[in-house]
Amino acid sequence: MSNNIKKMYYTIFIVLVLNIVSGQEYKIQFSHIPIGQGIAQNDSIGIMNSVGSMLNNDVSSDSFTVGVGFLNTTQSAFSEPPIIDNFTFPDLIIKNAQSALVSATIYDLNGINSAELYFHMGGSTDVIKLPMSNNGNGEYELLIHDSLINVQNFRARIVSVDNMGYSTTTVYRTPEIQFNNGELSMDHEYSYYPDGIQSGKWKLISWPGQPFNISLAPSELNDGHVFYSWKPIKEEYFIPTTIETGRSYWFKHTYKEPVVFKEDSSSALPLEDHVVNLKPGWNMIGSPFFFPVQFDKDSTVIDPITYGNLDKPGWSGGQQKLNPWNGYAVFAADTSTMILTPFEESDSSAGRIAAASEWYLNLKIEK
Repeated sequence: MSNNIKKMYYTIFIVLVLNIVSGQEYKIQFSHIPIGQGIAQNDSIGIMNSVGSMLNNDVSSDSFTVGVGFLNTTQSAFSEPPIIDNFTFPDLIIKNAQSALVSATIYDLNGINSAELYFHMGGSTDVIKLPMSNNGNGEYELLIHDSLINVQNFRARIVSVDNMGYSTTTVYRTPEIQFNNGELSMDHEYSYYPDGIQSGKWKLISWPGQPFNISLAPSELNDGHVFYSWKPIKEEYFIPTTIETGRSYWFKHTYKEPVVFKEDSSSALPLEDHVVNLKPGWNMIGSPFFFPVQFDKDSTVIDPITYGNLDKPGWSGGQQKLNPWNGYAVFAADTSTMILTPFEESDSSAGRIAAASEWYLNLKIEK
């Protein structure tokens, strides 16, 4: 075959290929159009959007860039994780043998594969995964059973995974829980004094949670028992008349049987970092949580100490955790704070959570 014939066939082949390529239609198609549509096009590309407005300027997000006259994709158009909106969580739960409702709106163009409430009880390292039910239109909800609601309290967050494996995690939420059946008791499993306070021995005690009745009737030891509190500034003891959260008290009694403190009405505080204010000098402190907690402090604050090791008198060495119902003494060189942390880590990371005034645009590209 001559070179001229070869050139002719080659030219015809190139023309056919160019016609095929230039005749192809490239389309961007949405798998869901929630509230209407708009069209933008120019000489080289047409774009259908799902928010009812024209794409006349460059548009970009974390997953794609759209410019007038070209489309530049940087990763899969369906790589957006689920959007969790309207996360409804009770700030206050009243313990009355009823379940607590948690709900949220969850949606994703890929479809939702799972939505779970990660339930984390105070004092435990285990996370309980509770599946949420879909009631239609992206509405998910869950009833937290009354058996999971106790003085240790809990925190919870929603984790949702779409059908492409992308996930979204909300921040943790935690309620206040009110009790009316004497559950604020010293004989709790995490208590430093599960058998109560023995007669004739000085002990440092504190109240976890928040008792409804904070009054302490003035009493001398001759009356059967006595409480003493400490004023750091004046450096003197006094007989208190009220219970303060985060404060500890010297207590001694002469009754025959051990004294077990119990409150008819009380509240378990939300499981958030708790600030204990320290004045210069010695401070008598306690923990408001119903399980042992760690703490952060300035280098000028010594580790807290406690009096006696159960039946043994005398001061202890520095403590690394604060136990419920026990009291502690801590020395601060200057005005300072201690931060009690109910969880060793503080995870506030979250995935995609929609704001009320925010739009999300997802694109699917077909070639």
